[in-house]
Amino acid sequence: MTPTSTQSKSPSPSTSNLKKLLTSAILYKICSIVILFFCTYATPFDASHLVIWPRAATQSIFDKFISTTLRWDIFHFYEIARHGYVYEHLYAFLPGGPAVIRASSLILGESLSSGMFWGSWFLVAGCSTLFTLYEITLLETGSQQVAMLATACSILTTSPATLLHAPYAEPFFAFLTFRGILHSTRREWNRAALYFAIAGLFRSNGILFAGFVVWGLVCIPFRQHSTPSLLSIVKATILTGLIATPFLAHLYSGYSQFCEGPSPQLWCGGQLPSIYNHVQAKYWNVGVFKYWTVAQIPNFVIAFPPLAVITWAGWTHMTRRGLADLHVVAYNSGIWLEPPSYSEPVASDVTLLAPGITPHAIHALLFSGIILFASHVQIILRVSSSMPFMSWAVARLWVEHPKVAKWYAAWSILWGVTSLVTWGLFLPPA
Repeated sequence: MTPTSTQSKSPSPSTSNLKKLLTSAILYKICSIVILFFCTYATPFDASHLVIWPRAATQSIFDKFISTTLRWDIFHFYEIARHGYVYEHLYAFLPGGPAVIRASSLILGESLSSGMFWGSWFLVAGCSTLFTLYEITLLETGSQQVAMLATACSILTTSPATLLHAPYAEPFFAFLTFRGILHSTRREWNRAALYFAIAGLFRSNGILFAGFVVWGLVCIPFRQHSTPSLLSIVKATILTGLIATPFLAHLYSGYSQFCEGPSPQLWCGGQLPSIYNHVQAKYWNVGVFKYWTVAQIPNFVIAFPPLAVITWAGWTHMTRRGLADLHVVAYNSGIWLEPPSYSEPVASDVTLLAPGITPHAIHALLFSGIILFASHVQIILRVSSSMPFMSWAVARLWVEHPKVAKWYAAWSILWGVTSLVTWGLFLPPA
């Protein structure tokens, strides 16, 4: 799989390829809807959704179906949308998801519940990353073939319920981060930072995407044996601050609510008081190796396939190109004194080991490491959708290890169906 031609500019996206991808994505969406629809004929394990949406107990097909959006984190989003951050534990969730729910009800002009369910469902449907991923891949590799394969791989998502159906943070976060990555690939740093900052309203790990801006403005000049200008360094600093602002504002809001009154909470006395870290540790038992218990083995098992693919692709990219790139950057910036010994990858590896993929590999390895060692490991099934590198990793698997790729595709289909059924029946994992 190599570019069909060497051009100064990447070719325009193939219309026929995009039509095929869109058709496949729509069919996958329809299949997901059908599975969830049939789940409405069974009694859910938990009836909490009836508290918010009692109409789901009626015989209306539409009410029953839309009630399947009410699962797990949505209850917290709904509470925040209605009453704000009244309780401490709600600060585990950033304001983006609740804001979407609130805006949906205001736009439709109906009750909060009705507007939330239908409005949010249609907004999720509009958060497709399909064409954006195709364009990003095309810009990075210059190959229609690679772009087609990688984007096709993204359709078999490992969490169809949260990415295609429910107003979770993930569909909006993925949409925004992909747009930010597209603009960073085009070296449009202001727009990239703006998208990353908005993405930070949905998930705390949005702050990690500042690395793409720093890489482009500061590291790439060193990689090209030059020196970044003072203006580039200042710009990278300012844009990094912009990307971090939503999360820092969320922390400040919690601090002002629980620490500036007459009876501050115990966590307020810490060296770096963070309500987010506090509630994650207290209510969700998040911390280094805290999830490594016998009871969580099933979650490690279901998270193993995507984590394994990300780790394999990330590590092999770093050993075949990425570490050499970092060595050049470190040497030219004066951090490392030993000159690099580096040669470009052979021609057959050009598209799969494009230099622009290095920051993606670094980000993917860092983030998956955090998930594996210091978080609820199964959420990789949801959050991997926000990384183009996940799709590139699966595409590489098809090229380099097609037999393993077939097993991974079979697992993706099997787990996709299973996760839709467990979601529809209100069963874990979340």
